[in-house]
Amino acid sequence: MIGRRTHNDLSTRRPPTGPHQAAAGQTVVRWRTSALLIFFALCFALLLYRVVNLMLLPDEQLDARITRQYESAIVLQPKRGAILDRNRHEMAVSVTLDSVFADPSLIEDPESIADSLAPVLGLPAEELLQKLRLERKFVWLLRQVDPAVSQQVRDLHIRGVRVTPEAKRTYPSGALAGQLLGFVGIDGNGLEGLESRYEEILMGEKETYVSLRDGRRRNITPEGVVVKRSTEGHSITLSLDSRIQFIAEQALGRAVEQYTPTSAFAIVMDPRNGDVLAMANAPEFEPGRFREFDRRAYRNFAVADTFEPGSVMKPFLVALALDQGDIQPGQEYHCENGRYRIGRNTIHDTHEYGVMPIEEIIQVSSNIGSAKIAEDMGAESLYDGYARCGFGRVTGIDLSGDSRGIFRHWKNWRRIGLATHAFGQGMSVTGIQLAAALSAIANGGTLYQPRIILDVRDRNGQLVDSREPVQVDSPFDAEAAAHVRGMMGLVVEEGGTGTRARLDHYTCGGKTGTAQKVNSATGRYDQSLWTSSFIGFAPLENPRVVVVVVVNEPQGKHYGGTVAGPVFKEIATRSLKTLGVPPLVDAIAALPIEAPPIPEEVVVQTIQDDAMVEVPVGLSADTPAGDLTDDLADQARMPDLEGRTMRMALRELHNPTLDVRVEGTGLLVSQTPPPGAPLRDGDPVTLAFAEARP
Repeated sequence: MIGRRTHNDLSTRRPPTGPHQAAAGQTVVRWRTSALLIFFALCFALLLYRVVNLMLLPDEQLDARITRQYESAIVLQPKRGAILDRNRHEMAVSVTLDSVFADPSLIEDPESIADSLAPVLGLPAEELLQKLRLERKFVWLLRQVDPAVSQQVRDLHIRGVRVTPEAKRTYPSGALAGQLLGFVGIDGNGLEGLESRYEEILMGEKETYVSLRDGRRRNITPEGVVVKRSTEGHSITLSLDSRIQFIAEQALGRAVEQYTPTSAFAIVMDPRNGDVLAMANAPEFEPGRFREFDRRAYRNFAVADTFEPGSVMKPFLVALALDQGDIQPGQEYHCENGRYRIGRNTIHDTHEYGVMPIEEIIQVSSNIGSAKIAEDMGAESLYDGYARCGFGRVTGIDLSGDSRGIFRHWKNWRRIGLATHAFGQGMSVTGIQLAAALSAIANGGTLYQPRIILDVRDRNGQLVDSREPVQVDSPFDAEAAAHVRGMMGLVVEEGGTGTRARLDHYTCGGKTGTAQKVNSATGRYDQSLWTSSFIGFAPLENPRVVVVVVVNEPQGKHYGGTVAGPVFKEIATRSLKTLGVPPLVDAIAALPIEAPPIPEEVVVQTIQDDAMVEVPVGLSADTPAGDLTDDLADQARMPDLEGRTMRMALRELHNPTLDVRVEGTGLLVSQTPPPGAPLRDGDPVTLAFAEARP
């Protein structure tokens, strides 16, 4: 048909090819060519930059990848530094044991090797086979084995199985000061307590073994090359005296056994400088077997736990009031016959007391008398005074968990709040706060930061760091402190609440505390929940030890004087004896010694550390009580070795003429003959040791 285009006409039609269209096409081609050239130029520039970067500039990640292709490194933990008590006795040390490891890539016959190693290592062959088949370059087979086992492994000469030395942490005294020391894991890293807090000091430089591989990743240095030798960590010297620590744990353990509390602790402090001589916690905890104990046993209750202190706050109240002139010695208060109403609340005393001087208010622990003293002081004054004593803030002790307690600002107190703070309710404190504050009363008004670390030394014994006593505050003057010490001395005398804490051979002062606890379920004070406590010091004239004992939720009895008082008595008496503080002269006759009686005319008075002490003529006032027998009777006598390790006991006994028999391990719990008994050449001596458990 004319005028119609067919499909073939359309398909064969070509675009116009005029001069303008041709120029446009050439421009497009040139643009595309230029773009392509620029793209390739950029790629070449980037490639050139990368080559220069790899060849000339350092790249740690690339170096590490290259190194991993021909090196196999094994990093071993170094030997940790020791933890020592103030007398340089070991409390935590590291010993070297062998560990067995393998390189599975070098194992040619895993089944036969597993069968050969199983009886030597005491492990199932299936367990070893699983490890030997792992696609790794390193796997532990058994760590910290006996020397005999490691030697048997060496004798097998198995390619790819090797033995390497490794440090293991041990605690020579078992559970002694367990919560304080903490523990380390299998890899030697500190996990709790001082072991964790001072990880960087105790842990030395790690040791590195390197094995070289060829292009087929075969080991060409079977024994490895030491590229970095480990260095032993620094040792730490504690303020603790392990003998007094043992005494505190024993005394606390007896109370725990009798009253089955949920927890308990005891602190012994030197009030002259804030040194912590003992810090015992219950329930017990043994660092060397930490996996066998509940995690709650790891807790250092003396530092981390807070509680309502109760009546043990009254001495601080009176000391602050005396210092500020709010009251005077001998000032009297009417105690309202046992009932005192403040607003809608009523304060009670255990007895119907009438008018009493402040000395008797402390002696009988009157809540009403204390509340009236606080009213004369005022809320702001009492708050500021307690704060100067260290309550409501951390003590700064070098231990983890140091708590500030709960101490609300005085503006948030109601009228009844002022009264309850006077006798230790409505606030919470820690045991270490109480020990530091009581030390200020004992030493004449100086608040020291509690000190647990004396120094740090390197492996050669050279001093690296020394911790000097730190004075924090002066909450009251020496005169006020002396008055309160006298009042606290009345607490343990007839008529006081702490007669069971009275020492037999030394003077002392103290204060009982019996505080109701709030039931967490009801939010109210519960008649079945109590905190029983006793704080005190001895001797009264010139205190050498401050002791804080707190028993949480005792069963059966709950009064502080009954539950905690006897613990204080035992700890204070034995600690003073250990420190060599002479007893009163009238108590010397009661010592278990064989010596002629001392005539009255040879007894004189002498000065020791500014305190008047009576001693026999010819003896120094510095002579320890345990040494009086040696001076009074010219004969060798059995020393008191209780609480010593075997090494310490044999060192102190140090008499080659004796027939010494040793039983058990751990700390000395009994000895025959008893302390003070005469010793002659050839006499039999039996020393019985046991693990230190409360």
